[in-house]
Amino acid sequence: MTRYRWYVGKTDKDGLDVSVADQDAAISLVNAIMDGCTVYHAVGYWHDQRELSLVIEAINPGEPAPTWAISIASALRYLCRQNAVLWTLETVIGGLVEE
Repeated sequence: MTRYRWYVGKTDKDGLDVSVADQDAAISLVNAIMDGCTVYHAVGYWHDQRELSLVIEAINPGEPAPTWAISIASALRYLCRQNAVLWTLETVIGGLVEE
């Protein structure tokens, strides 16, 4: 399993707040591609400036696919008008417990 995280500022590159509608669209984008995600509202720092951020996390039970992870990061950067969107990939040892 692979865990992906995308870190998106809630303030755009011009210093304006990213609208709730655009934040929801960013979450929906990841949710649609990954079949689910978890969202954290966080405080991040970029160039020594404190900013409110979204951390969107999703698990892919298959093989890592960095190409589409980069594509998602690019789409989030465009959608939320960011200078940059950080993404990470981690191998997860665990499983899914279902009925």
